[in-house]
Amino acid sequence: MEQVIETPPAENVAVKTDDPRYLSAYLLEKLGVTRLNRHNLLLRCRSCGEVWSPTLNADASLPAGYWRCPNGCNG
Repeated sequence: MEQVIETPPAENVAVKTDDPRYLSAYLLEKLGVTRLNRHNLLLRCRSCGEVWSPTLNADASLPAGYWRCPNGCNG
């Protein structure tokens, strides 16, 4: 079995937050969230444990700040 080692991005590379389904666990951690389910976009706050699913915009894109905890822990 092949082991995949996830490396952190270079310090001068901005965290791209377009779609949590494709972000690595490392980048999601930097945003303060954990992805519970890739297909349903279920996220959990790493501070308080709140679980939420961002509501998509009318054009099926993610809203700005979708990763922010509803309790304001990470945003």
